[in-house]
Amino acid sequence: MLQPIERAPRDPPNPFAHHIQRCTEFFARERSGKSRYADYSLSRMCRKCISVVEKASKCSACGTTFYCSKECQKADWKAQPWPHKGWCSILKASSQLQGQMNHLETCDSVIKSFPWGRVENDGTFYVEIVLVRHNLLGAAGFGFWSQSGLGLYTEGEDDKCLTMNPSNTPRFLEEMTEQRDRWRDIEFVNGNDLLLKKEHLDDRNGWRLSTDLIPLRDFLLNGSVQPPPQRTGILTNWDEWYKWRAIPKTRPAALLMHYPLTVYWMLVHSLGVAGHAIPSSKTRTKLTIHYIGAEIELNFLPIFSELALLLPQHDIEIVLFGPCVHRLGLRASAAGNTSLALAATRDPAVPIFSYTAPDSCGSGIINIFLHTKTKNWDTNVLDTMVVKHHRKPTAIVALNAGLFCYDASSALVHGAVLRRIPFVVSDYQEYMVMRNGIAIEGDRIAKEMKHRCGITELNPFHRPGQRHINNCVATPMLENGFILPVVTGA
Repeated sequence: MLQPIERAPRDPPNPFAHHIQRCTEFFARERSGKSRYADYSLSRMCRKCISVVEKASKCSACGTTFYCSKECQKADWKAQPWPHKGWCSILKASSQLQGQMNHLETCDSVIKSFPWGRVENDGTFYVEIVLVRHNLLGAAGFGFWSQSGLGLYTEGEDDKCLTMNPSNTPRFLEEMTEQRDRWRDIEFVNGNDLLLKKEHLDDRNGWRLSTDLIPLRDFLLNGSVQPPPQRTGILTNWDEWYKWRAIPKTRPAALLMHYPLTVYWMLVHSLGVAGHAIPSSKTRTKLTIHYIGAEIELNFLPIFSELALLLPQHDIEIVLFGPCVHRLGLRASAAGNTSLALAATRDPAVPIFSYTAPDSCGSGIINIFLHTKTKNWDTNVLDTMVVKHHRKPTAIVALNAGLFCYDASSALVHGAVLRRIPFVVSDYQEYMVMRNGIAIEGDRIAKEMKHRCGITELNPFHRPGQRHINNCVATPMLENGFILPVVTGA
């Protein structure tokens, strides 16, 4: 009788292989002095059918939206649920009234101020070149830089979320399904590397860079590096932060630090709920922040210690919400092993991360908690937290929010507006943020309350460089690029 053939388990595909190969070829060109001839520009996409086209035509009215043909442009004009007829005026206002060209110039000047800042001919930044150069591109085992690498399809998204996104055409959804099937053997859960362990990664193992060139949090273990001086004013750009931290701009810290620094800017500038204490004052300010939709942030929670350094004499509590947080709690409970995530899941009063800044920096304190009981934030969750844990939020923040692309967005917006909780979001493109503001103000509840959102602004702490993806709209696309204060006062 023939015995069954034993097959070795198939190695999961590497979603980073293509980038690693391209970057290796680029470095070879660099060594031969020919890197200036390399160009990794991307073709434009058709707004209607999402086809990638070499020569796309623009809408003549807004001058920003690309199409592959006149047929697609005509069909998109009245296509539901988001016809270009409605978008066109928003895009035109965004490009003319808000000065998109000025934004493009600002974005270019920011990325080009970094020695590693390379801009392709299409204006995008191929960030993988920097990550591969420093051996920072990968999933498990890459410290704070760990990421799924699944591109369009991320762990936090499900079919319901994808199908209700008005920008997702049937073809786009089909491509995402194919991509998900292609990478089905890859098991990567945000927070696995960091939070399903007994203790956090230290600075060196988290950043995977030399300790004299990273924004340290543990100065006792790195005695040769002095803490930064206590802040007495607001930081307003990357140059000021790098100087304050005494880190050379040759290091790519900004590629992660845009997360905590965006939160900082939201609190001190967009909402004005935090400030800088007088050095001689003993008065402390307490902040409770509800952080919505945390995903990749679960891989680098310790870098949010920066908020304690930036905000002297502040006691900061951050509560993380979202499907990824919920899923991490389920995984921690199923594993049963002692871990940071399990302790924070079993007892919501136990922080998953804590940090106290040195006395010389103002003794700021930050505690980060997980809300794993439910996937999303709503007023029922809010009321329970206020009663049980006395955590009435000072503010709600959502980074790279994609409002109204998720079914939980309406409950979030309604709750913040009705309860008058300061609420601020960031997103990739200015027209997205403007569209969200118009949608919020047009909502029945907002109309009844005569609610008005704040002013959309370019975030000075956006991740340097435009995203390297096919885009169907010719406006700056930046991670944490633009900020909208949804509710500005308590």
